[in-house]
Amino acid sequence: MLLSAAFDLESLEWARCQTAKAQHQAWAAALPAGISPPRLHGAPLRLSPALDQALQQRGLQLGRWLQQRALQAPWPNLNVVCADLLLCDGEGDGAPWSLGWVEFQAFTSVAASVAWLHALSMPLWPALEALDPHGAALAPTAWREAYAGWVRGGRAGAVAVLEHQPWQANTAWDFAALQQQFAWPVVEPEHLVRCESHWELAGEPVGAVLNRVVEPHYPLAGSAQWQQLRKAATLHWHSPPELYAQVHKGLLVDWHAEAPGQGIQAARLRDWRSLALPAEALVLKPVLGLAGAGVCLRVDAHQLDTLVAGPAPEQWLVQRRLQALPFLRPEHSPPLQIELRLMLDCSAGQPVRLVSRMGRVSRLGGLASATTLAGSAGEGLALLLT
Repeated sequence: MLLSAAFDLESLEWARCQTAKAQHQAWAAALPAGISPPRLHGAPLRLSPALDQALQQRGLQLGRWLQQRALQAPWPNLNVVCADLLLCDGEGDGAPWSLGWVEFQAFTSVAASVAWLHALSMPLWPALEALDPHGAALAPTAWREAYAGWVRGGRAGAVAVLEHQPWQANTAWDFAALQQQFAWPVVEPEHLVRCESHWELAGEPVGAVLNRVVEPHYPLAGSAQWQQLRKAATLHWHSPPELYAQVHKGLLVDWHAEAPGQGIQAARLRDWRSLALPAEALVLKPVLGLAGAGVCLRVDAHQLDTLVAGPAPEQWLVQRRLQALPFLRPEHSPPLQIELRLMLDCSAGQPVRLVSRMGRVSRLGGLASATTLAGSAGEGLALLLT
């Protein structure tokens, strides 16, 4: 009953496995040599109306709160926010499930890969032809046009996708998905050349940048070329680099304080006892962490107090460990949980917009990042349908 209250799977386990195999083979055939596809869950997941509505409501509430914060902070345009929620057990109110906030940050994620997975799945699930990649009744081509317009921000000229060592990254398959669908070049920032009044790539004027460089982790962040590039008035930045260090995971603490009723219990590390929870019930996270790096799912009071007394306690937060709902139990494999990822456009002066969403299925009690999956049957990216 818990499962049927949240999802209608529409398929048996053998069908899910066959779908995942076919998707993987099609994705692998389109990738450059040496790059592997991500792990894929298989069959699309259909959200119940109640879960669909709750997920959209949570995303819009977060986006509006961030827009209000942006009015008080010297942030550049907040055009990209990535937010993750976990499907959890009900919390004592008789509901079979609930949604728990995992984290959010200003960073662009795998929206293009969701669209690519959608395209690869159409021959297997013909009903997808009438839906966009996040399950709304919109033709896929219309979604891709809207996504390209979002990235361009109204600017003419070429789009350049920037990342440090993109083809060595764990998400190189996502860059391949971008190139497959939009033919945008994926390059290192130093490949852009400054001309008199604009920036060029291979002799072509660049009007917009889809930024995947995480500035705190970028070894050339202090270079003159990068500093000139990030301040260029002629470029539209999709996911401005300075936002990563400003709209970070640590804001979950403020969201907890200012937006009650969201099911959040979080605190800055030095205030961990204010949660009135044992250390063993907490998760420790680096404020500027990426792809699950540095997350500790099991901690004790001594470990937390040692970090508090250390040189940089402000770089950490703690939050109550969420109790994931075992939404699927594959035969002969451990039960699975699902994180629901939202990509939001929170641009100033506009209504908050849900651009894309996907499921990240992982082993119950584990991390959902693509770099931390345990290899269990059913783990991986999943399309979410309404």
